[in-house]
Amino acid sequence: MQILNVSEVSFEDFKERGAKGVIRKTLVSERNGSKFFRLRYYKLEKGGQTPFDIHDYEHVLIVIKGSGYLLT
Repeated sequence: MQILNVSEVSFEDFKERGAKGVIRKTLVSERNGSKFFRLRYYKLEKGGQTPFDIHDYEHVLIVIKGSGYLLT
């Protein structure tokens, strides 16, 4: 089991394939042994966007504050 304080993880710029106005924290990934699940915390500026992509792992989206559009 991993116990993590999200406030102790640094934001990193997210610039992949057309992303704009986005920073993120990677909380769970292959780096800490997860093969089929990722947990990331994204922060988008107004008008920001992430790229459309496909994953070979489970993906969950939780909106904590604000609103936007999700294309699936």
